[in-house]
This record gives sequence, structure tokens and C-alpha cells, in this order.
Amino acid sequence: MKSLLMLACLLAGCSNSNPPNDASTDAPVDTGPKDAAPQDTGIVDTGPQPDVAVEPLLDPACAVPDAAPTNGSCVTIDDAGIECNPVTNAPCTATQACDFSTTGFHCYDPPPPNTAALCAACDVTDGTACTGTSTCVPVDGGSACARYCCDDTDCAPGHCDKTTFQSSPIGFCVN
Repeated sequence: MKSLLMLACLLAGCSNSNPPNDASTDAPVDTGPKDAAPQDTGIVDTGPQPDVAVEPLLDPACAVPDAAPTNGSCVTIDDAGIECNPVTNAPCTATQACDFSTTGFHCYDPPPPNTAALCAACDVTDGTACTGTSTCVPVDGGSACARYCCDDTDCAPGHCDKTTFQSSPIGFCVN
């Protein structure tokens, strides 16, 4: 037990070479049979790992048509959680934004105000939510508003990415 305390002291950076007294050092310790095999912890050391991004990053397309040519045809408003069309923002009001919810899509009222423009920085925790027809996506160096889309025509000259976040039939306009 004393060797365990010394090891703990060494790891903790104790300056005294003698670890603090432990009342349990006088008690016998049952360590099991000496020939017992080490237990499998399930942890496998595979050596150094490369840096891996926590989530994929997008490059939002900033030059897109004013209105989506598909008119949001890939989305059907229903009673199963799709309350609005994120591509068109219908039937949300001008101050609301149709965005992801836990069950589908929902019209979100301010606050925060839904005023961050396409490709602008956004962070709903800091009070910068995207305008209707766009959502906050991870980009290099933070987050930015990206337009929802049904297909590439909604994003010309960019394209509609439906694979990065497995979001089909809806995607995000990217370069």
C-alpha cells in the first residue's frame, strides 16, 4: 500500500520523498495469487493518433439565387414534426426562422434575433441566429449561416451538399 501512495505522490508531484502516513498500511492487503494473469481493461494502445476534427466543416456558398428555384419541393409539411419548410421559411413569419428541432423543423421566434445573413458568423448561444432559409453550420474557425437546399439549382453556382451530415432530402449550399 505504501508503494501505491509513493507512486500517487510521485505522479502528483509531491516534494517530500515520504508520502503521507496512511492508516491502512498496517492492515494486510490481499493482492490475489501472484500468478494471476493481468485483467483485460479493454483499452488497446494503438500509438499516437492523428488530429481528427470533431465534426466536418462546410464551405457555405454565398452567391445563391434570391429564392430557391425548387421552392422547397423536397420538404412536406406534416403532422410528424415538420412544421415549416426550411428552404422557403414558409409558413414562418418574417421574424421567425424555420430550423432543425428535435422532431423535424420548427419556426423559431427571437430571441436570439434571426438576423445573421447568409455566410455571416452565427452562434445561437451568443445571440446570432441565422435568417430564415439558412442555418448555422460548422466552418473553419467557427460557424456561419448556410442556405438550405433541395438540389443544386437552389445553390447555383455552388452545389447542394446532402451527404456531409446525412441530411437528405435537404442539404446545405456549399462551394
